[in-house]
Amino acid sequence: VKPETGESSLDADRDLADYPDDAFDIAILSQTLQTSHRPDRIVDELLRIAPRAFVNWQASPGTSWRAGYARAWQQYPLFETQGDVRGYAAGSGVLVANPYVPNPTLSQPRVDSFELGYLGRFQPLAASLDVRLFRERIVDYIYRRATTSPENPLLNEVADSAQYVNSGSALTLTGVETQFKAHPWYEAEWLLSHTLIRNRSADANTAHRVAPYAASLSWRQGWGGGWSSMLT
Repeated sequence: VKPETGESSLDADRDLADYPDDAFDIAILSQTLQTSHRPDRIVDELLRIAPRAFVNWQASPGTSWRAGYARAWQQYPLFETQGDVRGYAAGSGVLVANPYVPNPTLSQPRVDSFELGYLGRFQPLAASLDVRLFRERIVDYIYRRATTSPENPLLNEVADSAQYVNSGSALTLTGVETQFKAHPWYEAEWLLSHTLIRNRSADANTAHRVAPYAASLSWRQGWGGGWSSMLT
């Protein structure tokens, strides 16, 4: 709906400029780019009015392509900023452990994500293949590092203390994510997921903290009566 007139019709080539910055949480284009005069301008406007913008093109009834950008902030790290874990000796009340030290100056991580995707559907086995190429840039990535207890530095001679801190440089993740889903028989579903990831960061403390790949194979079976099982 256009904000100044209340009309429900929208000309993407012309009317997106009427919306203010960050007017929406997410913007999605479907069956639009192939009919527009300036698709490059439309994408720029989408990124202006929403922190998450996705474009979808259905090339055929069983094939679609997508492109998207999203900006998001991870959940506020409450434990990492306020968590103060201590252990005291029974009876004497002497501090004997301080495994976690709070960090009230911790910043909330921000994630900028770009992706290109393909979704294909196939009649044999009622299968689908979803492939996603992605690039994610994480600013203020949070990780745990050893520190000295402010209450009693001598504790570190017995047990280490730890504190969550922000990385000094951005962490960039690039990779490909594949998901294959099939239904070989009644109420059965096979799901194969595989991800390859390459990470880059100038901070050596974060470069090794991301797994280079992940994979899983699941079988879900429905048994009727509201019962089902899952094996992964």
